[in-house]
Amino acid sequence: MSTQLKDRLDRNIWITRKCRINASERLLNNAKFLDFLNVYFSIFTILLSIFSLDTSKFSETMINSDKLPLFSLAISVVLTISIVYASSLGYRDRSAALKQNYIALQSLLDRLAVTDNEDTKSLLIISDEYTDLLDAVENHLEIDMLNLMRHGSVPNHTMTISDQWRWFFYCVRQFVFRFLLITAPICCLIYLFMPMR
Repeated sequence: MSTQLKDRLDRNIWITRKCRINASERLLNNAKFLDFLNVYFSIFTILLSIFSLDTSKFSETMINSDKLPLFSLAISVVLTISIVYASSLGYRDRSAALKQNYIALQSLLDRLAVTDNEDTKSLLIISDEYTDLLDAVENHLEIDMLNLMRHGSVPNHTMTISDQWRWFFYCVRQFVFRFLLITAPICCLIYLFMPMR
C-alpha cells in the first residue's frame, strides 16, 4: 500500500511541477510581450503626436488629416489604460510565485526519493505538504498540461485527437491575437497616409 502511495505521490508531484514550470514560462512570456507592446505603442503614439503638431504639411496627402490630433489623443488614452491594465495582471509576480512553488515541489520530490516505501508517516507528511503547495499559488491552465503531454513527457498520457486540436487552436488564437495587436498601428498609419482620391 505504501509503495502505491509513494508512486502516486511521485507521479503527481512530478506532473504538477512540470505544469507549473510551463505556467511560469507562459506568464513570463506574456509579461515580455506586454512590455514589447507598451514600447511599440508608445513609439507609435509619439510619432502620431509629432505628425499632429503640424497637419498642414500632410493635408493634401492624408485622409482625415484634421482628425489626426483627436486620433493621437485617443491612442494616448488607450495606451495609458492598457499600461495600467497590463500592470494589474501581474504576470511577472505570478510567474515568480509559480517558480518558487515548483522549486518547493522539487524539494518534495528529492525528499520523496530518499523516503522508504514502508515509511507511511513520512509519506503522509509529504502528501500534506504537497497539498499545501497546491493551494499556495494559482493553478496552471489546461494548455500547460497539454504542452507537457505534447512532448511525450508524461508516462501513460498521450494526447488524444481532441487534445491536439485544443492545443492547435490555443496556439492559433495566440498567434492571431498577437499579430493583430502588432499590425493595428501599421494599418492605422497606412489608412492615415493613403493618398486622397
